[in-house]
Amino acid sequence: MNLKKLFLILSSLIIIVGLFITLLSKEYSADNEYAKFFTDIESKIDSVKKIEIETTENAVYLFNKNGKWEIPGYENYPASEEKVKKFLISVVQLKGVDKKTKNPALHEKLGLAFPLKQESIRIRLLDDEKNLISDFIIGNTSSHNEQFSYIREFDSEQTWLFKNEFDFKTTDIDWTEDSILKIARWRIKSVKIEGSNKKSENIYIYKDKYSDQSFKLDNIPNGFVLDSNFNLSNFASMLESIKKLDIKSSILNDKDNALRQIYFETFDGLIIKIKSFKSGDDIYYHFDVDSDIKVRKELDENEPNIVGLPKMMTFEEIEEEKTKYNYLKNWYFKLYKDFNTGTNFTLQDLIVEKNSN
Repeated sequence: MNLKKLFLILSSLIIIVGLFITLLSKEYSADNEYAKFFTDIESKIDSVKKIEIETTENAVYLFNKNGKWEIPGYENYPASEEKVKKFLISVVQLKGVDKKTKNPALHEKLGLAFPLKQESIRIRLLDDEKNLISDFIIGNTSSHNEQFSYIREFDSEQTWLFKNEFDFKTTDIDWTEDSILKIARWRIKSVKIEGSNKKSENIYIYKDKYSDQSFKLDNIPNGFVLDSNFNLSNFASMLESIKKLDIKSSILNDKDNALRQIYFETFDGLIIKIKSFKSGDDIYYHFDVDSDIKVRKELDENEPNIVGLPKMMTFEEIEEEKTKYNYLKNWYFKLYKDFNTGTNFTLQDLIVEKNSN
């Protein structure tokens, strides 16, 4: 083999290897700027009145009624406005990265076939007249970069790779607020738990002043003290995060199945009444939020400023908070077990004899 022929062969091999390496090393950076996938949806997004999210497991439907998003799967319970807004913004800002195949035979491999395959999601946005605004399928995640997934519009064979910034909620309960209430522990003035007809078993904890750092336990019998292993602040922190498993608009014979009543009062004038009921094998809770200026107890002007103590909300803000939570009284909630175990106490569970503490 002469040198000229050998040189041509080596040059060809180098070019082929270079092209092969280039193809294999093709990557997509999440920091790059890419074109928006839907070029005209931004002008239509405010017209969306119905959202449909379909998977192989189930389908979620959201409706906008009189400016409020509702979940028909939970008897029109309010959807989280924040979650819906974030979702619609993600649709508007969806960005295509790379144009892929338009061969329908390859759709299934990318998770873009219909009927849907496992982990695929179909999303439909409609207006008030049920006119289709957008209809697309999101398929598999890219094997090269988990920040990117495959997508195609439902009536198009063309597929794309896109930057996936969706926080998908594929069950009805996930579209509700994350916590039924969000009341900070430092706001709590008192907590009363009534679990039976015996007043001697009821629990009442309180703070005298807004600036107090710890709670006191009332009605401790002579010869007993608070168990040092028990932290009364645990009761006050329970309203910071209350997560639910199920929602109902009514429970049969709730008066006959009442288990426990819990009353929270805040220094700024909010009152939270919680009642638990037995429903079959489950426990459901009812929440009623009210306000009362007479309950309000502001920081005494003569008290020293406490570093880190948040400023008390005005009573006007409390009235707004009451209105915000007003819808809760129309519903019953099955909660995570931690709420039931965290309130399932009697006074006797919190105290010990003086000589045994």
